[in-house]
Amino acid sequence: MARSTSRHRQRLALLTTAAMLSWCAPIAYPQDAAATTVAVVEAGQARARVVLPADAGSALREAATTLVEVIRRRCGVGLEVVTEPAAPAPGLAALHCGRTSVAAAADLGLAGLDPDGFVIAVPDARTVLLVGGSDAGTEYAIYDFLERYAGLRWLFPGALGEAVPQSPDLRVPVTTVRSEPAFQHRLLSGLGKAEEGEHRGEQTLWARRNRMRGRVQFHHNLWRLFLPEELTATHPEVFPVLDGERFLPAPAAGKTTAQDVHAQVSWQPCFTAPGGAELAADIIRDHLTQHPEVTSYSLGINDCNRYCTCPACMALDAGRVNSIGVRDISASYYTWCNAIAASLAKDHPDAWLGLLAYNGAYSPPEALRLAPRLVPFITYDRMKWSDPELARLGKAHTEAWAAKAAVLGWYDYIYGGQFYLMPRVYTRAMADYLRYGYAQGVRHYYAEAYPSGDWHEGPKLYVALKLLWDPAQDVEALLRDWYQSAVGPAAAPALARYFDFWEDFWTRRVLATGWFRNNGNRQYLDFSSSAYAEALSLSDLDACAKALEEAVRLAPAGPCQERAQYFLAGWQRRQTEIRSLVRLRRPERVTVIKPLLASAFDRDFDGWGFWQRDYSKATFAHDPAVGRSAPGALVVDAAASQRTPLCFTRSVPVEPGKTYRISAWWRSAGIEDTAAISIQVKWKDAAGAWVSLATMASHDGAPFTGEWKRLDVHYETGTDGLWERADTAMFLLTVEQTAAGKVWLDDVTLDEVAIPE
Repeated sequence: MARSTSRHRQRLALLTTAAMLSWCAPIAYPQDAAATTVAVVEAGQARARVVLPADAGSALREAATTLVEVIRRRCGVGLEVVTEPAAPAPGLAALHCGRTSVAAAADLGLAGLDPDGFVIAVPDARTVLLVGGSDAGTEYAIYDFLERYAGLRWLFPGALGEAVPQSPDLRVPVTTVRSEPAFQHRLLSGLGKAEEGEHRGEQTLWARRNRMRGRVQFHHNLWRLFLPEELTATHPEVFPVLDGERFLPAPAAGKTTAQDVHAQVSWQPCFTAPGGAELAADIIRDHLTQHPEVTSYSLGINDCNRYCTCPACMALDAGRVNSIGVRDISASYYTWCNAIAASLAKDHPDAWLGLLAYNGAYSPPEALRLAPRLVPFITYDRMKWSDPELARLGKAHTEAWAAKAAVLGWYDYIYGGQFYLMPRVYTRAMADYLRYGYAQGVRHYYAEAYPSGDWHEGPKLYVALKLLWDPAQDVEALLRDWYQSAVGPAAAPALARYFDFWEDFWTRRVLATGWFRNNGNRQYLDFSSSAYAEALSLSDLDACAKALEEAVRLAPAGPCQERAQYFLAGWQRRQTEIRSLVRLRRPERVTVIKPLLASAFDRDFDGWGFWQRDYSKATFAHDPAVGRSAPGALVVDAAASQRTPLCFTRSVPVEPGKTYRISAWWRSAGIEDTAAISIQVKWKDAAGAWVSLATMASHDGAPFTGEWKRLDVHYETGTDGLWERADTAMFLLTVEQTAAGKVWLDDVTLDEVAIPE
C-alpha cells in the first residue's frame, strides 16, 4: 500500500495551499506551513537549481525538463539544470533528481523499495532529493513533487488538460515522503487509438505522468510460445486434437506465417502432451536468457474456445463446464502451467509467469494450488458488480482464486468512448471494487479502456490511476479536486452533476435494461449494441446539456472556461446521435415513405452474404422448405460455432439525412437458452473501413418458442462530422452464444420512414 506523510497533515496543508493559489487553480498536495522549508522560487526569483547524475538517461532528462517547465509556468522563472560533477552554486538550493552523489550518500532506505516507488526527502533547507526504486520510480518522484508542492494536475491529455496554478513562490517543507504503488501493474489499453494529427501521443504521455506502467506479461500468447511454422513438423504432439484429428495450424491462402491471420487464436495447445510442458519451459528459458532485462513471460491462452479433445485432456478436465458456460480446462491448463513454473524455478526463480483466467481457464483449479510465480489475471467487466447478485458471484469467484494463488491480477473491461457513445463513468463503483480487490491479494490490474479522442469520460481514468496507486484515497476528494481544478470552484458543481448523472445511469438505470439482463454472467458487456439507450429519455439529454452549459457560464475566463467548453463541445458532437438513439428506440408512430429492399429468400440468398470467425465451423445455407409466409428462408446451424457470432450480412449505400427501418423475422429450433438474436446496423467508408458511429441494434433472446418473431431497427443518417465518411450501412443479422441448434431468417425489409418527434 502506498505510504506518505500523515493524512491529517495532508488535509490541513491542502486547505493552506489552496488559499495561496489562484482560485481557478488545482488544490495542491500537502505542505506543513509550520515546518522549515526549502525555497525553490521566492518572489519570482529562482532559489534552487536541478542536479542530475552523470549517467542520467533520456527519460530522466525529459522528466527534469518537465519539472523546470512547470515551475516556470507556475512562478514565471526557470531553474538551471546541471549534471554532475557540477561546480557549487552558493546561495542556491539543489533539487537532486535521481541517484546523484548526494542522494547516494543519504540514508533513504531504498533497499526493498518497489521499483515504481520513490522517496522525496528534504534533509535540510538546502537539499531536496527525488529518488526512485528504478528510473521509472524517479520519474514518478518528479511528477509527485509537481503535484504535491507545485499544485500541478494532469487532468486529461493535451496542453488544455494541464492545470498549473500561478504563484510567485514555491517552497518545500523539510520532511520525507515515501510512496509505493498498491497495484504493481497498472495498465490501461487502447490509449492513443482515437487520437489524430497533432494530438497523437498525448494520451500515452498523460498516462505515464499519472504513473501508468505495465510490469507483467500475461496476454494471449500460446500461439507465439508454440509457433506453428517452427513446431508443427518437429513437435506435432503439442498441438490439439480437434474433431478426432491432430490440428496443425497453417497459414491462410496468400499468407506466409500462421500468426498473420486469426489462425493464431483459433486453437489451444494440448496441455497433456508428453514433454509439452518441458518444451515450453525450454523455449521460455531461452527467451529469458537472451533478454536478461525481461522479468516476465506470458502463458495467456489464445483467444478462442477450441480446446484439445485428446483422451488425456478430456479425462483430466472430466467434462466440467465453468460458471460462464464454457468447457472448463482449468485442471489440464493449470497443471501444465505449474509444470512450466517448476522447471523455470531452477534457473530463473524470479521470473513471473502471467496468464489469463479467461474462457475455459476462468475458474480456479479444484485440486491444485498455483506455483508462487504464476499470476492469473481474472477477466471480468466489474461495472457489472453494480448488480448485487453479480457482485456476490464475482466476489465469491475472486475469493476462490485467492485461495489458489499467491498473488492475483485483474483484467477489467472499462471500455470508453471508442466503444460506447455515452460517457461510461462509474468512479465510485470502481473505487469500491479496487479496495476489495486489494484486500483479496490483487496486486496487478489491466483494463481495456479505449478512451475517445476528446476524453468524454472526464475524470474516470484519472481517478482510476490515482486509485491504482493508492485505493485508500477518498474518491469524493479526488473527484472534487478534479472538477475544481478543471473549471474552477463556481463551475465545479455543474460539471460534477453532468458526470454524476452518467455514473447513476451506468450503475443503476442500466441494470434494468434488457441489454444488461441478457448479458447474464458473461465476462464483458455487449458493447456492439446501443440498446442500453433504452434507459435514457430526451429530458435526460436536455438536463445533460444544461449542466455543461452552466459549467461554461460559471467558469472563469481562461483555461477553466476553455475546459468547460471542451466537454460541452464533446457532448454536442454526440448529442444528435444520442438523441436519435433515444427517439428511435421504440417509436410510437412510423410512416413508410418508400420501400427499398424486400428479401423473401424464396429461391436463394438474394444478395446476402455471411460471416463467422476463422475457427468457427457453423453452416450457413438456404432452406427451400422452411419459410414464414412462403417456402424459402436463410438458415444457420450453430454446431461447431463455439458460441461465436454468426452473421448474415448485406450492405446498402448511405443517403444522408434520412430515416430508415430494417425488419427481419426469425425462428429457432434447438438453440441454447443463452443464445441472442439481433439485427445490427454498422457503418463503413468508401474504402471498406469501419466508421466509429453508434451501432444501431435490436436484440431478442429466451424463451425460444419455435414461433416466428420480428425484430426492427430504426436508424437515421446524419449529414456532418463522421457521417461525411459513411458510405455504406452494413446490416448484420446475428446469432450468437449458442453451440447448437438452428435459426432461420426470413422476410427482411428495408424502408425509408418518417417518425415524428
